[in-house]
Amino acid sequence: MLDTAGTIITVVIALWGAVLSTYIFLRERVKITLTFEFGIIPLPKTKEIYPYCCLYIQNISPRTLYVKSFGFVDENKRFLSVQRIPPAVLAGYTKSEFHYGKSLEDIVTTNERLKLLEEKDHIMPYEGVYAFFDLDSLKKAISKSQCKSVFAQFSDGRLTKRTKLSMDEIMSLKTPSDGPLSSLDLSTKSTWAKHE
Repeated sequence: MLDTAGTIITVVIALWGAVLSTYIFLRERVKITLTFEFGIIPLPKTKEIYPYCCLYIQNISPRTLYVKSFGFVDENKRFLSVQRIPPAVLAGYTKSEFHYGKSLEDIVTTNERLKLLEEKDHIMPYEGVYAFFDLDSLKKAISKSQCKSVFAQFSDGRLTKRTKLSMDEIMSLKTPSDGPLSSLDLSTKSTWAKHE
């Protein structure tokens, strides 16, 4: 009788340990959302226009992410050579001017300065950061590589998040290589497209 009770207690403790360790593993698991946007950055003083593509990486887990790589890859997971927009161009812009979310957080933080990925080597828990790339450079890299598919990608070494992009949509957007951009409406910073 005592032997059976001991066995039952051992099994219950083992099951409890398995459930608890599974819960902790799932709770601590790294989770990332990767959003991709197109748009334009008008510079009223110099009258320059920067058509951009932006990766918005959000760490939605309780663990800090350490940045290993990010950018655009082809179907063979090879990185495309795409220029980033210089941080000086983005100086003074706020989060709400680029990330048009519907959450209360986006409304409350209208004056929060953009957190740029190139300024950080890590992403804190529940933090979102931006990486801005030159859209013209992305289009040229796609044409040069003759890839069939293109993906936005972020990796912290343990986890790689990849989002497939519409090449037709990217190639249809007008950039300086296609001719003058004077036809664009510079009175707004509206986003052309957004992908989750």
